[in-house]
Amino acid sequence: MSLKEKRERSTNFIESELELLVDLVVRHNKVLENKKTDTVAENVKNKIFELLAKQLNSKSLNGYCSEKCLKLKYENLKKTVKIKLRDVKSKPCPTGGGRAVPQNTIKKLSSIQETIRSLNPLAFSGATSL
Repeated sequence: MSLKEKRERSTNFIESELELLVDLVVRHNKVLENKKTDTVAENVKNKIFELLAKQLNSKSLNGYCSEKCLKLKYENLKKTVKIKLRDVKSKPCPTGGGRAVPQNTIKKLSSIQETIRSLNPLAFSGATSL
């Protein structure tokens, strides 16, 4: 991409689109959360995201969204959940002295984020590997 070309921005996701995206991801969770990275698995994941894009765009009121955009949004949602869970775990007992942060000031997970967390509990548990 050259400096003169601007990247085409898509519209922001609205809450109903996020809920629909998460519902569609829940249906195809076994394929999308597969840890294999070979060509066959990646092609299957890409086909699933193409299907998700068609389904989301057919029900969306906000505009068109490509499969690449959906995949990026889903990955960003997972990152956001991990960050919030990390903060919930680390804020109550900070190191270096001082008072603990009150529980009511720590941000809770939304229903969409709770659903994403439930899809792959081991990824968000902070469990140690063997």
